[in-house]
Order: sequence, then C-alpha cells, then structure tokens
Amino acid sequence: MSCRTAMRLSSAPMSDPPHGRAAAAASQRQHIQRSATPRLARHAAEGSGAVRHILVVEAVTAGLCGEATELLAEGAAMWRAILDDLAALPGVRVATVAAAAFRQRLTPPAHVATTWLASPAAWPQWWRDSRTVADTVLLIAPETDGLLERLAAEAGAKGFLSDPATIALCADKLRLAEHCGRHRVPHVPTLPEDWSAPPASDEFPCVIKPRDGAGCQKTWRCAAVADWWRAGEALHAEGVAAVRQPWIAGRTLSVAGRFVDGVASPLFPIAEQHITCDERGRLSYRGGRLPAELHPAVAHQIADLVDAAGAALPGLQGYVGFDVLLPRSVIPQPVDPRSQTSDPLFQPSDPRSQPGDPRSQPGDHFSQTVDAAPILCEINPRWTTSYVGYRRLCTSSLMAALLSRGEEVPRLEWRTAVVSFDAEGHVTG
Repeated sequence: MSCRTAMRLSSAPMSDPPHGRAAAAASQRQHIQRSATPRLARHAAEGSGAVRHILVVEAVTAGLCGEATELLAEGAAMWRAILDDLAALPGVRVATVAAAAFRQRLTPPAHVATTWLASPAAWPQWWRDSRTVADTVLLIAPETDGLLERLAAEAGAKGFLSDPATIALCADKLRLAEHCGRHRVPHVPTLPEDWSAPPASDEFPCVIKPRDGAGCQKTWRCAAVADWWRAGEALHAEGVAAVRQPWIAGRTLSVAGRFVDGVASPLFPIAEQHITCDERGRLSYRGGRLPAELHPAVAHQIADLVDAAGAALPGLQGYVGFDVLLPRSVIPQPVDPRSQTSDPLFQPSDPRSQPGDPRSQPGDHFSQTVDAAPILCEINPRWTTSYVGYRRLCTSSLMAALLSRGEEVPRLEWRTAVVSFDAEGHVTG
C-alpha cells in the first residue's frame, strides 16, 4: 500500500461530531475538577503542614543516556526549569541526581539536594534508595529503548506520569499509528521501512525516522531515491528499525496539558514548532513559539483531536505533549478581489488575492493556501521542552497546577505576550 493510499485511509473523519466531542470532553474536565482523582491525589500533601518529598530524575543529565548526547542541552533546560519551580513551592523538599561527568555543564539550584553520580554503576543503588523515601517521583526521559517505560514501572504509584503500557505504545511510532487508525484518530500515515525497495517516485518526498525514537533524532526528509539510500545507510549503521511517512506540507504545532485518565484538565495554549532541514535532509528541532497564531476554528479542531487521542489512550497521566501537523493545500483558482471569503480557514498565498488589493484584477488566477484538518504526529507521554515556554507565559505557578489535587486544580491564566524558546531552554518574551 502506498503512502498516499494510507493517507486517505488514516485521515478519515472521527466518528463523533466535533461539537459532541468537545461537549463531552468539557463535561469530563468539569467532573475531574469537581471529584477527587485517586492517582493524582496521591501526589498531593495531605495537610498544609506536611512536607512533601519530591524526587526529580532527568535521564540525560543523570547519565542514563551516555556521556555524549545531543539531547543534553535540551534535557538540562527542562531539568533546571522543573527544579526551580518545585523549589519555589511551599512545603516541598526537592532532591535530584546528575552525572559527575556533566558537573561543569550543569548548575542545580542551591536549595535542591543534588547527588552527583561518579559512574553509571552507582545508579541502581541510588535509584532504589531514593525512590523509597520520596513521596513523588518526577521522571523526564526520552522514550527511546524503553527507558521511560522501565523507569515508570520501577517508580510505581509514586511516578507522576503515564502508565508503562501507555508509554510503550506512544514510544513505538508504528504501533501508535495503528492504534490511532483503529480508534479513528486522524494521524500521519506510517509504514514499516524494510529497505527491500525504494519508494515509488510518486511517494517522494517522504520522511524516514526511527520506529523507536524521541524528537527529531535521526529523522530524514528524503526528496529522491538517493536521499532514501543515505538515510538507510545511516540508520542501518546504528541498527535502528525505521518507519516511513509521507512528507506533508504544513505547519508543525505542539500542545501540552495536565492529563487525568486521558482527559486534559486543562489543555495549555498551542505552540508553533521550529523545525529545520539541512542540506542533507536531516531534520532538527530548534524550539518553538507560543501561542501559535491560529484561527479559533483551527484551535478547536486541535483540541478535538487531542480529546480523541486521549479517549483512545486513557492511561495518559500528568504532563503530556502532542505533536500536531496542520496540512496545507495549494489550490489555483480565479480570485475576484471585490469578493469576500466566508471560509475562516482560508489563507491567501499571494497578497494580491486579498479582497481590495489594488494590484488585483477581475479574472486573475492566484493560488490559495487552505488549511486542512489537523492530524496527529506523535504523543509525548512526558515533560517536553515547551514547558520552559509555558512557565514563562503562565501568570501563576504552572507547577502548582500540575501537582495539585484532582478537585483543586487552580485556574491557569496566560499572558497576552508571545514567548519564543529554543531547544536549549533560552526564552524570550
């Protein structure tokens, strides 16, 4: 089956009317905020005088991903932001761990108890002892190689994140796509890449990425067969199983939220992702900007998409991020500059196609760029880099809301400013 055929099959509309899904999700959110949520309530201090011991483990900075990793700066940014926000909460005692090999590159807050591990061999004993005395364990780790799944299983009920089975499903891009297909969640079509033969000419450009991976690691845009072979050689050399997806022109977006049993309570503002492609076709995540400039109708569509994905994955808990693609189609057609369009999703690609532009003449032909319905790319059942932007945009303590009881979620307010952040955690705005 070609990627184009798969695209038509996987982009079928969801079975319930959008307004019905939105109303049902809103009802669920209200129920969650009114009633106690046992899983998340376990992570809250029982009384105002209780001291809550929170253990923070960020896998990259802890040395669990090796000493040389391209994810160190990104992991360090999340690690420091989370530690700062936790340490600012009343009645909280925070502990963390970091690899001694990174000591010159990491600066934990002075009031956080930090253990510097001399070698990976010291990790197992430290991890057993530390999680035993902690009330809550915050885990930040890539899903790669089952790492996050294993840590979640070992943390047990103290782990503030999704259950291990849900993490494993989200980590496997092929299984996640198949799961979305069964539950009628619009998603990017995904096929296993066995390298037996290159894609057909009409299946280029395409994307080749690890079946098990995080972010844009080892992800390639292939415009022709030569690019496909190059990606194959690179992934084969590392023994990486791959998947193939069509390259779909559009806007790359993300959104995160606090989840309880697959329901966002609440969903945060939508962000625009900054992803680059070098001359060899390698994709890289560079950060993002929030809130994204979107028509309200598109924002509602994305919220509906997240609701549908959450309904299909009720094991989603805590901080969860979603990568979303907003496809764009270019449609050539005559444009009358005197007419007004009633389509809220219409985006003119030529300024002269806007009503009233003096350069336009009746009968001119221009292309119109139209946003199609959003589709799901990936689900990140963990903290994401966008947290550094959200915490800047939020006028109250985002961390307090994330860790609050199910029935006592503070209402989050967001500044009207625009915040930009890069993959290393630098924030402006």
